[in-house]
Amino acid sequence: MGLRAKKEIMRYTLILGAGASTPFIGNCNHVITTETIIIALTDFNRWNNLINQFTLAYTGGDTSYVFNIDGREITDLIVNIKNNIENHFGYVTFDQIMHILEPICIRFSNDIFGGEYENINEEFVDLSKFSYTNTTSDGWMYVPYICREVICSFINEVYSRRLNKKIYYIRMIRNWIIHNNKNDELQFYSFNYDNLLSDSIKKTNIDNCFVNKNFDVDKFWNTENTLCQLHGSVNGYLIGDEYIHENNAKVAQNIRIEKSNSRTVGEQIKIYEKGSVGKHYNTWLVTTLEKIETFAIFPFSVFFQKLSLDIFKSDCIIIIGSSLGDVHINSFIINSIKTQKKKVVIVTKIDLNSFLDNFTDISINNENLLVGLIVKMGITIKSRGNSIDQAVREFNKRVFREYNKNKYFYLGSNVAVVPDGSKLFYRNKYLLKNIMSGFI
Repeated sequence: MGLRAKKEIMRYTLILGAGASTPFIGNCNHVITTETIIIALTDFNRWNNLINQFTLAYTGGDTSYVFNIDGREITDLIVNIKNNIENHFGYVTFDQIMHILEPICIRFSNDIFGGEYENINEEFVDLSKFSYTNTTSDGWMYVPYICREVICSFINEVYSRRLNKKIYYIRMIRNWIIHNNKNDELQFYSFNYDNLLSDSIKKTNIDNCFVNKNFDVDKFWNTENTLCQLHGSVNGYLIGDEYIHENNAKVAQNIRIEKSNSRTVGEQIKIYEKGSVGKHYNTWLVTTLEKIETFAIFPFSVFFQKLSLDIFKSDCIIIIGSSLGDVHINSFIINSIKTQKKKVVIVTKIDLNSFLDNFTDISINNENLLVGLIVKMGITIKSRGNSIDQAVREFNKRVFREYNKNKYFYLGSNVAVVPDGSKLFYRNKYLLKNIMSGFI
């Protein structure tokens, strides 16, 4: 009897964006999306609670300290920014709001080192219409920091609800990992701040590389199967050169607030510091211009280095729920796809008819985010001597035939699309193997 050939190890890099790690089902207040985070950012009561906690911690109860943040002023300003962005673009994200809010806070704080952050596009907010007098200069400096805590408190609140639904998704993702990780290597890179993935990898051999709550760089570099939250986590905080990950997100938030003005040397959390682009606000959550800044900040610099290496080594890149809107990540992925002809699986939630209308339109309407991504990859419909209309008809017919049979379809020779979202992808443990076997 001859020896069996050793099965080739496949290396997968999974990049998970918005909607990929928190597929909660419920009403609008019980799902983590950019829309509901915006609602949280305009919630006066949520701001007021955190302002009170932060002020007490930062001043140490010293009533002589001149420090004030007016929650009503802040929420009114955020609503104004939101409305102006929406009027200009037709849509708005919380990241866009913070991108405008942070330079305003720098200006109102009278910080002479604001740099580029002092340049505010008046098209999005007319500051001359507002008189923000109750919030002091020092108060304005810390608004972006508290803004991140508002986001964290909302995510923590939602994640603590709907326990049965959460357990269902955790088990579904865990089973998918166990099945697909028997002989292959999986590297997870998530843009999400919540804990669904970190809870799902428990009892698997995927490792987030935190040892006794501290980030272990050597382990991260040398572990074959890892989870990395590229833009930080509600469980994280930075003290000095240490990046720490608490098991409980609420505990992490309390520590961040309590240590905002710690009297113990080496235990104070830095609220902000000057960077080459703008300000850092203790980057446990990465937003706006900080996405570029974090190339130079530990541990995010290490995250990006390993992401680049893993993409280079991978046989297949799986993009789940992400439109690749982050320029600092695009360069790694798009260049690797184009130059190395990587196999790519895109898992997203789209209407197939609408997608094809956008994709096959000769003018290419790139408002469709998936279409925009595919155009960046250089994928187009080739007529091969036939008319473009005939080529489009044949393309559409093939896509629907493949989708109706398999629930996925191929674009070109190295890109497959799963248009029914992450729930289908995780629930069908064999789907990835089937997709890989069908690549040309």
